[in-house]
Amino acid sequence: MFKTLLFSFLFTFVSIRFLSAQQEIDFRDETWWGVMTSVQVSKNWTVWNDAHFVNDLFFIHRMGFTYHAKNIPLNTTVGYGYLTLTAPWSEGGLIRNEHRPWMQTVYRLPKKGNFTSSLRFRFDTRFFQDLDRENEELLSSYSLNYRWRFNYGLRYNVGEVFDGRFNVSFSLINEALFISGPGSNGVRHEHRVFGMANFGFESFTLSAGYITRYINISNERAIFAHGPVFWIFINLNAKRKDASKIEELPVDHMY
Repeated sequence: MFKTLLFSFLFTFVSIRFLSAQQEIDFRDETWWGVMTSVQVSKNWTVWNDAHFVNDLFFIHRMGFTYHAKNIPLNTTVGYGYLTLTAPWSEGGLIRNEHRPWMQTVYRLPKKGNFTSSLRFRFDTRFFQDLDRENEELLSSYSLNYRWRFNYGLRYNVGEVFDGRFNVSFSLINEALFISGPGSNGVRHEHRVFGMANFGFESFTLSAGYITRYINISNERAIFAHGPVFWIFINLNAKRKDASKIEELPVDHMY
């Protein structure tokens, strides 16, 4: 587990350093906010809802249905997301629409001591509203892109504190994103690293941390964005109280 994580971060660091040495880098500050819910409705099914906001960038509301396999630590979600985005002339205003059918699969690796880890693959089908950049107008047509996301998350569980009323854990999340398809949104690929502290109380988890993002625009230009992250995760059970509860984590629902 540690060798995999170390190799992943070293590969990321070396790759970004090599690329950024040849590019003009635009540095940006941003703050990520998110509210995420998971409601268990049967023995193997949960309903997903979440909303995320980043200043001067986007707002998304997303929903889905998650199936949790019976005999293996794997779950699969299928859903739909609606976004509002900025345009080059909107000065941070969220005026551009995006429709996003999506799916993901999460596999939890075997637990080792206080450490747990997971592998996640997410596939986004992204319908972007087209722009008339010359006249600074939104068009009624849409372009299509596909985004492929590969995620590795590592979590260290400190355990119960304050007489067992809170659960504390720390997470490191490493994710690579790649774009394909006929449309163009100005981004070839992106890499994200999250560091999070998680504080759980009954069905609620508050996560606070920091994100860094390397966004590869072209051979000549890239963006390095960074800033604080604040998430609230709510894990509810709509079944009877004595039913077994499905465990989901904030990392499963991250944007």
